[in-house]
Amino acid sequence: MGFLVTRSKSGTKKVCSIALQTSQFAEITCQLVVRLEWVHATAAVERWKEEVILLREESRRLVASFTEEQRLWLEKQDSIAHLSYDDRVVRGYKANAQKQAAVQGRLAVKAQGQFALVNAQPSAFV
Repeated sequence: MGFLVTRSKSGTKKVCSIALQTSQFAEITCQLVVRLEWVHATAAVERWKEEVILLREESRRLVASFTEEQRLWLEKQDSIAHLSYDDRVVRGYKANAQKQAAVQGRLAVKAQGQFALVNAQPSAFV
């Protein structure tokens, strides 16, 4: 059984090889724990980057969806005029189409405002 010999001002000091093995084991364990923490942190960063990418795409699609719905309601408003219904019915359809188009337009503007920070400052999140 080997010994670790250390020298100090007061003389030499023997340390049992078991203590040496224990300290080496502790050092190796500590290195492994640090590496494991690094792997977990790196994975968390990658998940965060992916989440930001998904959020940006979701915001783009949401605004595009509301804008498209608004366009469709405006088209319905224009196409209703060609129908041969009673004038009151046509005005009712037009009013409903205008209202729905306005709602979709407000939703698109609100969505743009809600996601403005995410879309405007890419470096703040990634």
